[in-house]
Amino acid sequence: MKVIICGAGIIGSGIAKYLAREQIDVTVIDSSEELLCAISDSLDIQTLCGLPTHFDILEKAGASSAQLIIAVTNQDEINILICQIAHTLFKIPLKIAYLKDAIYFDSKWDIFGADRIPIDVLISPEREIARAIAQTIDVPGAFDLIPLASRKINVVGVRCGLHCPVTYSPLRQLSNLFPELQITVLAILRDDQIFIPKPDDEMIPGDDVYFIANQTHVIRAMQAFGYDQKVSRNILILGAGKIGMQLAQELEENSADTIIKLIELNKTAAKDVAQHLKRSTILCGDALNTQILIEANIAQTESVIAVTNDNEVNILASLLAKRNGARQAITLINNPAYSTLVRPLGIDAIISPQDITISSILHHVRQGRIRSIYTVLQGMGELIEAEVLENSPLMGSSIQTVNNSNKFIIGAVVRDNEIMMANESLIFRQGDLVILFAKSNSVREAENLFLS
Repeated sequence: MKVIICGAGIIGSGIAKYLAREQIDVTVIDSSEELLCAISDSLDIQTLCGLPTHFDILEKAGASSAQLIIAVTNQDEINILICQIAHTLFKIPLKIAYLKDAIYFDSKWDIFGADRIPIDVLISPEREIARAIAQTIDVPGAFDLIPLASRKINVVGVRCGLHCPVTYSPLRQLSNLFPELQITVLAILRDDQIFIPKPDDEMIPGDDVYFIANQTHVIRAMQAFGYDQKVSRNILILGAGKIGMQLAQELEENSADTIIKLIELNKTAAKDVAQHLKRSTILCGDALNTQILIEANIAQTESVIAVTNDNEVNILASLLAKRNGARQAITLINNPAYSTLVRPLGIDAIISPQDITISSILHHVRQGRIRSIYTVLQGMGELIEAEVLENSPLMGSSIQTVNNSNKFIIGAVVRDNEIMMANESLIFRQGDLVILFAKSNSVREAENLFLS
C-alpha cells in the first residue's frame, strides 16, 4: 500500500509513525525542511520538501501509484485542493482531509462527494474532541473513556485515590472481593512508568489505571474504584471558541437536563456563540478571574471544562475552578510535555487533541484485520481492536498464551455479539473481535498476531 501524507506537523508525523511501523510505503510532503528532518531522523519513510499542491511534487511522491492521500496541513483550503488534485490528476482512490472550519461540515452545503469535491473522509478535530469530552463527562471520575466494539465495550482510565477500595489487593482476588466487578485491568501508570499487571500485582493510591468493561458495567466498576458520583448536570465551559461551541452544541443536543454555561474573554466571540446556542448561558469575562467564576456559580458546578487556545490558561483556570468548588476539571492541553506535570496538581482529565485526531484518522485508514487503534497515556500505550482471521497466529491459541507476555494483554473478546471478558482458557476462533492493549514499543508485534 502506498500512502502520501501532506503535512509534517504533529498530526502528520503521528500518522506517519503508525503507518511506517506497519511497513506501509509512506511519503510525507511538507514545505518545511526542518519538520521533515525531524521525521526522517526517527522513521524509515520517504520525505519530500515542497508544496503538496504542486503537481510535480505529488508526482515525485508517487501519487500515480498511491492508494491513499491524507491532507493534514494547517490550512483547510490547501487540504481541499490537495484532494481535488489527487482525484483529478492521479486518480487516488481514498482521500482524507483534515478540516477545522465548521462551515465545511454544515449539512446545508452538501459539497463533498464523488460528483462534487472528491473527499472521501472529512475529519473535524473540534467535533472529535467535543465527542471525546462528552464521553468522559458521562463517566464521573474517569480521565479517559474509549468506546469499542460498536460501543458494547468501554476502556476507562481512572486514578486510584487514597481511599480507593480496590487498592492493595492482588488483581486475581478482585472478583472474590467484588463479585459483581467484571473488568480486566489492562495497564497501570506508576511514577511515569507504564506496565501491564500480572494477577499477583496490586494497584496502589496514585496509580493511573486503564480497565476494560462491558458498557453496562462501567458505573458499577467506577463505584468499586471509589467514584460514586452522579453524571454531571451542571457544566461550565471555559472558552467559547470552536471546541467550546461544538461541545456546548453536543451537550444541548444529547443532554436535555444539563445546565450549560460558557465563559469567553472576547466580547465579539461571546456574542457570536450566543447566536448559535439555544439554551446555554454565555458570560463574557476572564476565566482566571475568581469573580466571574463566582458569577457562573462555580461552587455548584460539577464539571469545568477548559478548552481555550492557551495551554497555560486552561491549566490555571482549571485549578482555580476546582479551588473554588468545582467537582471535576477536564483540561485541553496541546503540549504533551505538560500532561505528566499537571495531573498531580489536581486536574482530573487531560484531553490531547493530537491523540484524538490521529486515532480518528487511523480509524478510517485501517482495513481488514485491524478495525481501529487508539493511543493513550501520551503515546505510551495503544488499544487495538482487531478481527481474528482464518490463518492468523491467534487461531486455536488461548488467551493465557498471549497474556503471558509483558508486552501486551487481551482484555475482551466479542464473539457472535456476546462479550467475553478475558478468560485464560478461552480459545480464539475465526471472526472473534479482540480488544488488546500494547505498550508502544510492542504494537507491531501485537499487530502481527492478526496477520493471515
